[in-house]
Amino acid sequence: MNPLFRTASVFGLCLVWTGCGNAPPEVLPEAKLEQLERGDDGLHLKTTDELFTGYLVEFYSGGETNQLKSKSVVRSGKLNGLSEGWFRDGQLQVREEFLDGKSHGVRVKWHPNGEKHAEDTIEHGELHGPCRKWHDNGQLAEEMIMVNGQADGQARSWHPDGSQKAEVLMKMGEVLKQEFWKEGEKSGGPILTKQGNEVK
Repeated sequence: MNPLFRTASVFGLCLVWTGCGNAPPEVLPEAKLEQLERGDDGLHLKTTDELFTGYLVEFYSGGETNQLKSKSVVRSGKLNGLSEGWFRDGQLQVREEFLDGKSHGVRVKWHPNGEKHAEDTIEHGELHGPCRKWHDNGQLAEEMIMVNGQADGQARSWHPDGSQKAEVLMKMGEVLKQEFWKEGEKSGGPILTKQGNEVK
């Protein structure tokens, strides 16, 4: 046998048998929420009372087929891993990661038309980092920085036509000053405090 052909054959067997080092995808059981019950330590299977590990799934009711509404990874009774949700037509609605039962990482949401709706940075269940929202026409709607669940620093928003709508200076959730503009033009008006007083 040609040495080159022999090498190719061995390589092909490697792909078939082992995936050349890649572990096979994890197979987890699925359960609907009505098959589980919530305890102090997490979600338990009603049939065995064991902490559930698998996919928590939810389906839309009605229609000719059971359309998947959400699918989330649960480990030892708590959300741990990828969680996704869909609109009734199958369009992806939300995708986020969970860690020990709390949202952790970047959460992305979409409008029904497929345009991105929001992108938030989350740490252990709290908004922490850049957060942005978009109009359903794709125009950026707002952006801000969150620190431990509270807006901090400059926050800005825009009208659907792309013109600026507002600019607000925040300090740990408190509005220090803000300014607004009508759609299509800047008002040029005074910057106001949270109480509506003009900033001199």
